[in-house]
Amino acid sequence: MTTEERLEKLERKLNCARFINSFLTILGLGVMLAMCLCASGKPIVQDEIRAKQFILEDKNGKARIVMASFMGIVGLSLHDEKGTKRAFLLVDNDGNPSLSLSDEKGNARAFLAVANDGNPALSLSDDNGKSRASLIVQNDGNTSLFLYDENGTGRVSITVSNNGILVLSDEKGNARASLLVQNNGNPSLSLSDEKGNTRAFLAVANDGNPALSLSDDNGKSRASLIVIKDGPSLALSDEKGNARAFLLVDNDGNPSLSLSDENDKVRAGLCVIKDGPNLSLFDEKGTWRTKLGVSETTTPDGKTTTYPESSLLLCGPDRKVIWSAP
Repeated sequence: MTTEERLEKLERKLNCARFINSFLTILGLGVMLAMCLCASGKPIVQDEIRAKQFILEDKNGKARIVMASFMGIVGLSLHDEKGTKRAFLLVDNDGNPSLSLSDEKGNARAFLAVANDGNPALSLSDDNGKSRASLIVQNDGNTSLFLYDENGTGRVSITVSNNGILVLSDEKGNARASLLVQNNGNPSLSLSDEKGNTRAFLAVANDGNPALSLSDDNGKSRASLIVIKDGPSLALSDEKGNARAFLLVDNDGNPSLSLSDENDKVRAGLCVIKDGPNLSLFDEKGTWRTKLGVSETTTPDGKTTTYPESSLLLCGPDRKVIWSAP
């Protein structure tokens, strides 16, 4: 090997040594810089980190935060010191978000979600996993609150739409009481039996008149109490819904009672007027045939006769008095 070849080989070795020394120097400076930054409390910030799953552990090696993406679903879960999942935030394939909060046993106790139609819903559960309360807001503005018993049966529901409605149900889920306030302000209360038939209905109408209706197990109204401008009245009906007894107090304070047959014809009437009491009995055509007490009769020629409280009148089918006393 000539002298020139030896010099050229030596020069190549020196250049390689210089490169290695320079690389080590730069690496050392980088390490020193990183140590200085860490020592100074300034974190090293990366512009972007990509991964399919992130797990943050505590000092005991327990996973406390897990963030993962799988088949288009992304989720974030937070765990307590025992490793139990306590909070879970999820966005599904359709973009619907939900948040679940759990107790120390891992049972979901609160669930908040937005469905496909955009309606938000909140559900609260007991320690057995049974939903006990749920709140829903629909797109049309209707808001509903549902309360459930330990068996998951709906017992109370409150809905606000154009009307405000409160419904109370029995252990079988049958609505037994409904309180309604219409958008015009009219309130009503409905009470039902175990078959769902309305048995009592209390309402205030547009004109402010209150009314109470009581029905039998076939849904037929059997008793109605109403207070109108002219006074209070009570009607009692048979199983066909025909009013058979009617009690009234008029504006002048005069009470009256009328009794009707199954053909809706008044057969007996009792009233107390300013001049005294009166009892009238009618035939099947509705023509009065007997009167006891204060009364008046008018003949075809217009002549009026007044009878005192002690009077008894018997009339024919033409309403002509055929006997009277005294």
